[in-house]
Amino acid sequence: MQKRLSPSSMNTFKTCPAQYNYHYIERAPKIYVPRHHMDLGEYVHNAIQDYFGSAETKPTKTIEVTQRIDSSFDKVIGNKFMGQPSMMKKLKSCLKNFKEFEIYRARKWKTYQPTFIEKDLKDDDFRGIIDFYSEPEETIIDWKTGYKQNLTDNDVIQAEVYRYLLEKQGYSVKRVFFVVLTSGSVLQAQLQKDGWILEQQKQIRDSIYGKHFPARPNRYCFNCGYQIACEFSDTSLWEDYL
Repeated sequence: MQKRLSPSSMNTFKTCPAQYNYHYIERAPKIYVPRHHMDLGEYVHNAIQDYFGSAETKPTKTIEVTQRIDSSFDKVIGNKFMGQPSMMKKLKSCLKNFKEFEIYRARKWKTYQPTFIEKDLKDDDFRGIIDFYSEPEETIIDWKTGYKQNLTDNDVIQAEVYRYLLEKQGYSVKRVFFVVLTSGSVLQAQLQKDGWILEQQKQIRDSIYGKHFPARPNRYCFNCGYQIACEFSDTSLWEDYL
């Protein structure tokens, strides 16, 4: 069983306990499901990390922001998605909206540079990789490259795991922003009462200890790498869903 729970593993369990079991406990083989958007997300995050690594001072002009971002995106991503029109369109949206958000931050935030970026934090209970954290602003930013209009329970779990890990290390968190780069939306998570994330963890742990892993059909089933295993373990699953 996992020693630590991450936002990803917790949300996998919340979405479908069976999928959690296949992935994290049984380590069952997957079928191949193309997910080009995940590749794009990784590249965009790497480009953003490169941008902040090269931006040692707060930009004072808009052109400084745009030129630095263009340079990092070209360096990290270049022509990797050339010939994939839908991905190129998505990449251009991410680039445009990241520039606009950073131009806004450079004007409005007193402290521009992050305290850390892409930080892997863990304790005995949780583990999470935080995209961006500013200690003076007491703010977490998580960059999203998927299509998101509203925050879900999964996002709240992610925000609270990050807040918990940071506060355990003595940092303060007053705001958690999810910046949707495909649309330019900035969504702020509503912070929960202290101890809320530990209650969520206990519920999941209790189910895991009890080996309770029911399949939970949902709209993500056809993107799941365990479709075959799931279909054979419960032949009525897909009929019920369809």
